[in-house]
Amino acid sequence: MAVVVTHTFKWTSLIAVARAFLPASTQRAAGCRTGGGCSVPCCGEVPELGRFDAFVVVVVSVLTVYTNIAYSVILGLLLVGRACS
Repeated sequence: MAVVVTHTFKWTSLIAVARAFLPASTQRAAGCRTGGGCSVPCCGEVPELGRFDAFVVVVVSVLTVYTNIAYSVILGLLLVGRACS
């Protein structure tokens, strides 16, 4: 299962999550521009991700490790549903 995960995971999403938690001043200092078009070579075509979306990704990922994926998905849906209402 670990091999399947490592081959199917989109590793650039880690950059998007990390960049979402950085302050805007740090992103500008690193060369990241909001609205896409990041000039940092490691970013490439990494999509922009909002802080709340990145928070949900982290919460769901951590919860999946400690419980089962069904609980994680339900919590993720509740978080996003609450934010959209």
